[in-house]
Amino acid sequence: MNIQRSHPPDRSRPARFTTAAYIEFREQINRLFDKTELLDGIIYEMAADGPLTIKWNNALLRWLFSSLDDGFIITADKTLRTSETWAPTPDIYIYDADIDEADLWAHHTLLIIEVSDTTLEYDLTEKADAYAKNNVKEYWVI
Repeated sequence: MNIQRSHPPDRSRPARFTTAAYIEFREQINRLFDKTELLDGIIYEMAADGPLTIKWNNALLRWLFSSLDDGFIITADKTLRTSETWAPTPDIYIYDADIDEADLWAHHTLLIIEVSDTTLEYDLTEKADAYAKNNVKEYWVI
């Protein structure tokens, strides 16, 4: 009898998800992990915000809310559909109040802000490239 050994699965090829599937199952996913985002089809657990990130997010939100009128929606720390395989969670994004949330995609945003305490290189390269490819009008990394 010839028994073949099975090999472990190829870990270099992770399962990829669409934005629609990620959003559909986000509640279940976030029961396992505090905070996640979909980047290039892969679900990543995000690190908890540190004190510096929280401080800057609060300062930016205070400034934005005092500077903009009701014609704009300011959203903090929520999933943003960017493409069919990207659904990041920017620290802050702003869009026109006339856009319905159900129809909102990254290209509708007027500004996306990432407060980068520990992810500066990633935010300036891969995230910046993904936002640029998906017609984001303005992207700030602080």
